[in-house]
Amino acid sequence: MGLWRPSDRDTVFLRYEDFSGFAKASNPGVSASGSSTTPFDRTDTSIGIAHMLDSNTRLTLEYDWESVAAEGSTASYNNDMLGARLMVLY
Repeated sequence: MGLWRPSDRDTVFLRYEDFSGFAKASNPGVSASGSSTTPFDRTDTSIGIAHMLDSNTRLTLEYDWESVAAEGSTASYNNDMLGARLMVLY
C-alpha cells in the first residue's frame, strides 16, 4: 500500500493485494480433512483519494480492479468497481 498526502485534507492511495492458495472449505472440492483442494488466485488493485470535508467528515472515492482465477467448479471472473464512501464521526 502506498499513500501520498498532498495536503492536510487529502490522502491519495494505491493498494495491491495478491493471494495464491486454495478456495474456502465450503467449496465442493473439499478433502476429507476439511481443507479445499481447489487452487485459487486473486489479485486486487485499488486507487483512490480520501478528502476531509471537515474535521468529522471524510469522503473517499475509489476505483478497484479485481481478478479471480480458480479451477474446477468455481468460475474465474474479473470485477471492476467504482465506489464512494462518506464517513461521519459523531
